[in-house]
Amino acid sequence: MAIHTHPDLLGSWVEQRSPCCAAAAVAGTCNVLSRRWRQLQVEAETKAAAAEGDRTASAGPGTQGSEGGEGKENRSAGQNVKAAAADGHGNQVQVAGVAQRGGKGGASEGMEGAEEPACLHLTAPDVIAMYVSRWEKAVGKLRRDLMEVLGLTATEEVEESGESLMDAIERALEEKYGVEFHPKLEDLNTFLSPCVFEALEAWEGVDPSLKSECRHALSQNKKEAEAKVKAWWAKRGGLAKLTAEKPSTAPIGNETILKIFDKVREDSGVPLRTWRFMSSKKCQCQVQEADDADTVAAHWNELKQCVANPSQVLLFHLQNHYSMIYAARENQADEGYGGKHLIRQVLVAKPGQQPCRWIDFATVRDTLLSWVGHAIIGIELEHSPVEMVVL
Repeated sequence: MAIHTHPDLLGSWVEQRSPCCAAAAVAGTCNVLSRRWRQLQVEAETKAAAAEGDRTASAGPGTQGSEGGEGKENRSAGQNVKAAAADGHGNQVQVAGVAQRGGKGGASEGMEGAEEPACLHLTAPDVIAMYVSRWEKAVGKLRRDLMEVLGLTATEEVEESGESLMDAIERALEEKYGVEFHPKLEDLNTFLSPCVFEALEAWEGVDPSLKSECRHALSQNKKEAEAKVKAWWAKRGGLAKLTAEKPSTAPIGNETILKIFDKVREDSGVPLRTWRFMSSKKCQCQVQEADDADTVAAHWNELKQCVANPSQVLLFHLQNHYSMIYAARENQADEGYGGKHLIRQVLVAKPGQQPCRWIDFATVRDTLLSWVGHAIIGIELEHSPVEMVVL
């Protein structure tokens, strides 16, 4: 049996204490790649120091002095890093003497004044906070867009009215539906316009001419207003789930997750790059019903390579869950007179985020084919060690 993985991947899952898989899985992915990025930086700095020591030593006995001793120390540190950072597959897994969350130590001690690059240690609540920030902005924008459709400005709503029309619409919707997340909202469309009209008629303390103008604008832009209310209410419901006592990331989809990785890159400096690795849509490995055995084998080989690469992580959106793919394994099972059967499986987490379940690759393919939203997202460090710029 061949198993493809790397130790950092298996040991970096993040605890999921509520239905927030889209936050915990993203946090674990960022932590894995942040740790790898730090390792590469430390190695690059150590090699640079060792090379400088070699140049000083080759300049001649008369110029060594204390610098020659420092070069020797740095060369020793570089050897320690190489010895401690390789596992049985040649993958980089741990830098000896380096604490998990920054500070100085190990190889860095040989370089006076050098600070070790920081390492992310995100939790699910950290990522949820990023989602909440994005959704609050989206809710505010949709509210402003709806006001524009109704011919209102923020000044008119605040200064000329004793009550906000948007607050009245919000209250009318809450009375009928509560603050809930509606993934599709088809049933809501029938009641959107009546709710808005009712709220408009009940709007108190406003100039009658302004109310008349709003009524006219709503009649002229009924479909646009319905679309805006629908989007606004869906976002409000999603925000309520994200900020609940036990937060849920049910409203979060692949597109939002991709944007969060961009946000982490921007804030932390860790050069994360995302791409669509496998799905039924156009991507690196597009899965189709008509795929022959050679295509399936090629997709499997690409998946194995990614899982074993310490600078890459695969994030699987399966049924009602997100999980990192922690390992891949394959073996030939003896079926007696029937010969041998090739088994291909991936290790995922469901429920929670701790790796616990092996899924057949055929099941992975069926999942991807069952709905266009199911996908495997690839996340990697964009720069190689040669291209690295120390943060």
